[in-house]
Amino acid sequence: MQAALGPVQQPQQPPPPRPRVRARRGQATDPHSIAERLRRERIAERIRALQELVPNTNKTDRAAMLDEIVDYVKFLRLQVKVLSMSRLGGAGAVAQLVADVPLSSVEGDAGEGRSTSQVWEKWSTDGTERQVAKLMEEDIGAAMQFLQSKALCIMPISLAAAIYPTHMPSDDPSGVKMEPNTPS
Repeated sequence: MQAALGPVQQPQQPPPPRPRVRARRGQATDPHSIAERLRRERIAERIRALQELVPNTNKTDRAAMLDEIVDYVKFLRLQVKVLSMSRLGGAGAVAQLVADVPLSSVEGDAGEGRSTSQVWEKWSTDGTERQVAKLMEEDIGAAMQFLQSKALCIMPISLAAAIYPTHMPSDDPSGVKMEPNTPS
């Protein structure tokens, strides 16, 4: 005869293993995997939104597309600085600011055995000027996008002469007169 001294303890058994739930193909069950998938979807959505904002970003390679977007944002920041400084009459300061910026499309064309003045003549005779003038009458936004697609921007002639004086012809056959520089 045994005396019951206390509650009888049974050896602890590990809880039964969870039944494994198999996810359907392409569906994660782990919360970390779900969160990661949602993060990737948000990133993809934001990249698509950036592609819509920046002209000429039709690349499928994300790195190349992001490089183009960064370059475009730098271009826009510089253009804002140039235009705001020109409004304040600081053409000399703008010339200093933009002096180191390469004109890649002009330099690229000039590298093919043509002088920079020949490149400028090409831009003015290939119909670009007429097309921009027509677009500016209809839709200034479309004109700006067209110019950006050609790596060009609009600025006052006096500012352009202050920034890049060696490439402006002294006797302009088109009859465009230079605006006098405003005192800074």
